[in-house]
Amino acid sequence: MKKMFLSLGVLLLAINIITCARQITVYKIGDTGPGGGTVFFAEGGTYMELSGLLGKVSWDEAVALARNYKGGACSDWYLPTQNELDFIYKNLRSKNIGDLGDSWHWSSSELNDNIAWLQGFGNGTQAVSYKDIALAVRAVRAFSLEKAPDAEFGRL
Repeated sequence: MKKMFLSLGVLLLAINIITCARQITVYKIGDTGPGGGTVFFAEGGTYMELSGLLGKVSWDEAVALARNYKGGACSDWYLPTQNELDFIYKNLRSKNIGDLGDSWHWSSSELNDNIAWLQGFGNGTQAVSYKDIALAVRAVRAFSLEKAPDAEFGRL
């Protein structure tokens, strides 16, 4: 009888673990992502999130600041591209989602060795600037929802 209760307890524990492992969160624009950022892209199980403001620095410092950001203990953050900043403007700022303000933000997209692209969040304008001026910096990262692997349990 004791062995039956033990086996039943192990079985219930296994069912609970499988159930929890299969719970998958679906994110939508404006949600907080697993890295603590704001989701600005959500399509086909692929997502992107945006950090809060990391500071206002030159372009070279912006690249390093974004790369070294560890929001949500994630180490895959980077300075957004020109196109990613445009998604952020269209999906968040233009809809008043998040606290993005009107500042100009650095992108990782370069025109040449001295000039890089930037995005204004006031009206969505993109422009270029010399890399030595201080502009706003935010980091981005991509993530996806992977199906949890099937749990393997020993036979009872």
